[in-house]
Amino acid sequence: MTAPGIARAAAYDISGVVPGTHLAVPSPTLTMIIDLGHGLDLTGPGLPDRTTFRLCISGMHPTPYLVHHDGLQRGVQVDVKPSLVRALTGAPAAELGGEAVELGALHSGLAGELYGRVAAAPVANREAVAAEVLAAYATSGREVQPDAAAAWSYSRRDRGGSPSPSSSSGPAGRRGTWR
Repeated sequence: MTAPGIARAAAYDISGVVPGTHLAVPSPTLTMIIDLGHGLDLTGPGLPDRTTFRLCISGMHPTPYLVHHDGLQRGVQVDVKPSLVRALTGAPAAELGGEAVELGALHSGLAGELYGRVAAAPVANREAVAAEVLAAYATSGREVQPDAAAAWSYSRRDRGGSPSPSSSSGPAGRRGTWR
């Protein structure tokens, strides 16, 4: 399920797997994780120690993060195109690239509604609910970056569909392991 400004949304509900760690590799989008489990535990660039997020927005980082899990991984991952970042958070994509940030610190109203509605939705509807909430906030009068949209469109055409050398990677936090 996608909406304008959303590259991809994917719900996941994994339990009973061996606890472990995997890489969240760089991506050409900002990745939003709506964690409905025990929280998204990350270590990596810009984080002082292992940090737990409920609604994490990160991506376009030059080095991988490590994602730690206890065998339960439940939530929705949304890959947000750079052109939509300012409309959702009030910050340009460049300011968030290379960092992992709690969405509530950027836009508490969006974070509260997004978490509440996605958590209340049946698993089969979580992607659609996340896209619906994000679409509503993206049309709420916040500025969408036309230059970022044009650059994204150009780079997708110029590089055969991906603006990043990491085009073979999946979404941050789930690269190749949660699909």
